[in-house]
Amino acid sequence: MKLTKIIALTLALWLMTALVLPAAMAADGAAISPEGLFVSAEEEALAWARQDFTYYRPETFGPGVSGTAAALMQNSGTRLFSDSVYALPSDTAGDHIVSPVSLKKAGHDNYMNGGTNGRFNPDGGLTRAEAAQTVYNLLAGAVPFEDVYTDVDASGWYASAVNTLAALGVLGGRDGDFHPDRPLTRAEFVAMLSHFEALAAYTDLVFPDVPLTHWAYPYIASAVAKGWLNGFEDGSFRPDAGLTRAQAAVILNRVLGRYPDKAYIDANPDMRIFVEALENHWAYYDIMEATVSHREQLSGGAESWLSHEDMGFTAVTGRYYIRNRLRYYDGEAGSFARNVQIGGFYYDDQGFYSTGSAELDGYLYDTAAEIFNAGMTKEEMLRAAFLYVRDSFAYLRRNSYAIGETGWEIQDAITMFSTRYGNCYCYAAAFYYLARWIGYDALIYAGTVGANASPHSWVEIYFDGKPYIFDTELEMARLRDGQTYFVLYMLPYEQVPWSYRRA
Repeated sequence: MKLTKIIALTLALWLMTALVLPAAMAADGAAISPEGLFVSAEEEALAWARQDFTYYRPETFGPGVSGTAAALMQNSGTRLFSDSVYALPSDTAGDHIVSPVSLKKAGHDNYMNGGTNGRFNPDGGLTRAEAAQTVYNLLAGAVPFEDVYTDVDASGWYASAVNTLAALGVLGGRDGDFHPDRPLTRAEFVAMLSHFEALAAYTDLVFPDVPLTHWAYPYIASAVAKGWLNGFEDGSFRPDAGLTRAQAAVILNRVLGRYPDKAYIDANPDMRIFVEALENHWAYYDIMEATVSHREQLSGGAESWLSHEDMGFTAVTGRYYIRNRLRYYDGEAGSFARNVQIGGFYYDDQGFYSTGSAELDGYLYDTAAEIFNAGMTKEEMLRAAFLYVRDSFAYLRRNSYAIGETGWEIQDAITMFSTRYGNCYCYAAAFYYLARWIGYDALIYAGTVGANASPHSWVEIYFDGKPYIFDTELEMARLRDGQTYFVLYMLPYEQVPWSYRRA
């Protein structure tokens, strides 16, 4: 009885092998798939262990790849796109769509820009519409298309991009919708770009958050094999995390074979200006590669820039704090204001706001570099300036001024920054100029405070048409006396328990 079972089992295994594995064998002993693609013995064993006998067809990888060891992927008869908004109706494990139109790799024109606020926002996310427009800008040819998605208005700024990429088989939607405002994930972006090339042969991924069953596994594995991107320091890939604009620039540069010339960029820092201090960002050079049009040459795998187009600064008209200096940009003229006073702010021959005192400008620049960082909002910078003045100086009796008197502000600010000691006028002047340094329409007063009408100075700033008090010296004094609950930062006049008299 036992012998009969053994014979039956042996016969069953022989029949399974005959049905699944090809009769021919490769010269090196590896099996050959039914499609003619070489598969190593190790990969074949792995396929058996997974009960997965689906092989890529040779055309999936493109010319010249079918003679190498093939990458296997687990399919089990199900579409890997079933859980993704990014699904393409015809995409299956063994049916990789390659766009008939490629991406432009010759001529390094810029393909990304900043917003109308003058910022690049490197750590901000990309929506699906923004990603589609970015990739669309890189297409090497025109493609006829039809309106596909119910949630994409034909007159929308991204409509042509979305419908064109849909026609190329590069992206998809769900239930007739594209979801243009939905944040794009890292996996979706890799999948989108993978449709412009054949997939590469790859080894198993080591990312714990990208299992074989993940819908984007083959695209991520292929992209890693091509050197488009890697995982994070903790060993993860984070496929479903939102893609940042900086990450998009880095990945696209790799896909396009573009590598920034760091020495050239360092020598020409003003060829593209953004509000943020991007020089300290991890993706700075790749951002410049993506946002500055330039001519280049490749030698030994390295890119050297020969010339560039001055991309300058682009934004709507207004004040912008850039690289520790305040500037005024005329959106219609496309240039920064120079040698002119606008809205009570004077801009010098270099286009920078100036107090009129080179000495004070120097103190303000150094202080700003010390207390502000690129990630701060304007409001956070104002708060940092207030705390700096409140906590960094010591009180010392100095000159007082008559109600309404002016002309003392610059000298008292210099006194405070240079000696680190001063009275209420010095405190107010130091904060006043720091607030204006970052673009606030601050006002400063020589007046009186309290029932005894004591000579005093403070700063006032309007928000939504309402004046607010900023009194660094009095808040410092109250904290020194143990009144920790006392706050005189951005306080409405009606909430102060004593009176301020301006004139």
